[in-house]
Amino acid sequence: MALPEQRNLDLGPITIAYREKGTGTPLVFIHGMGGNSAAWEGQYDAFADRYRVIGWDGPGYGDSGEFADDRPVVADYVDALARLFDALGIEAAHLAGHSLGGVIVSAFNKRHGDRVLSLALIQAVTGYGREDTARRAERNRERKAELDGMSATDFARHRAERALAPGASAELIEHAATVSYAIRPRGYLQAWHALTAADIFAELDGIDKRVLFVAGEHDRVAGGGDWRAIAAAIPDVRYEIVPAVGHVPHFEAPDVLNRLLGEFLIAEM
Repeated sequence: MALPEQRNLDLGPITIAYREKGTGTPLVFIHGMGGNSAAWEGQYDAFADRYRVIGWDGPGYGDSGEFADDRPVVADYVDALARLFDALGIEAAHLAGHSLGGVIVSAFNKRHGDRVLSLALIQAVTGYGREDTARRAERNRERKAELDGMSATDFARHRAERALAPGASAELIEHAATVSYAIRPRGYLQAWHALTAADIFAELDGIDKRVLFVAGEHDRVAGGGDWRAIAAAIPDVRYEIVPAVGHVPHFEAPDVLNRLLGEFLIAEM
């Protein structure tokens, strides 16, 4: 699968890199703590015949610029995404977010609901915003120490191995580390800070959109209790568990995810 050409936009305080393929109603993919626009290599071709498919490099990832502040919050990512919508002439789009990306798209809907047609939450996480300040600060110190203790390449491999289902092959781990978990340390820690302050339940409060929630059966990053709690917070949700995969269904089982997402989007029409 050939990735679409990467493009760059100067959005004022930050530059955002993105990939785009196809025409029609926009379908925008937002990656999680690892990865960049290349993480959606299995989705561009699958949907480009029906949708204008876009994936971004989130701030601090891939070739996008970083926030000046080392302590951004989810609202800062939402603002960057809104500027990308404006620059690309997107009035409204279907949004699909993985992990932290699920929090970002939920928050985008909370603030810009008129620009959201539907939401797909792919193994979305809860965030740690309901924990006390001291525990959140400790999480930030622990993750920074983990990252400081190894190279960015080794860190990506470590996180990829944990994200995939148990027993994943060395080849799959290496590919996931290269494609789906490549990071830049400062940008990663900025996103981690946003996650420690985030609360997806606050972002989903009052949601009136149809939502697809996709979970991996063997996810070791987000627990099953979190999946069920998030799904229970959404009145009109389609909840699907993908067998034999971990935290990255779009990478481990792209055909299954594409089928589920395709069915969901058709039902939205």
